[in-house]
Amino acid sequence: MPATRIIIMCLALAALTGCVTSGVEPVPSVQPALVAVAPTPADLLAPLKGGLVAGALGEGLTERAKTLAIAAEYRALETGLGQPPIVWRDERSGTAGEVKAGTPYRVGQQDCRNYTHSVTVGANLRHRLGLSPGRQPQGAWLRLD
Repeated sequence: MPATRIIIMCLALAALTGCVTSGVEPVPSVQPALVAVAPTPADLLAPLKGGLVAGALGEGLTERAKTLAIAAEYRALETGLGQPPIVWRDERSGTAGEVKAGTPYRVGQQDCRNYTHSVTVGANLRHRLGLSPGRQPQGAWLRLD
């Protein structure tokens, strides 16, 4: 089997070439402190500035409900237009909400998207439209309003 011998010889030569030095100084390795750490969920949610529930839309919501609402906004922005709304519910307080991603649009070089957040506190239903440019380089969405 001459083909097998040729392949084995090529692999052996390739392995040996790694042992040959070129006289060039080795490139220093990247220090762990310089390696970007993957963002945590808090890092991704922070640019939403508390979400639409940070204002009047969130009046009467518990902190737990607000956290659920902000996470729903993020998921809606991630899934985009044409997807089912993201529904959240805080069983403890009886509050609930729904976030729908709207039509994407472009401002300069930035991809943007509208989204609507509806919140129900007791019998009171409120809506608010949010504007968001697209994903930031680190993966977060930055709310404009």
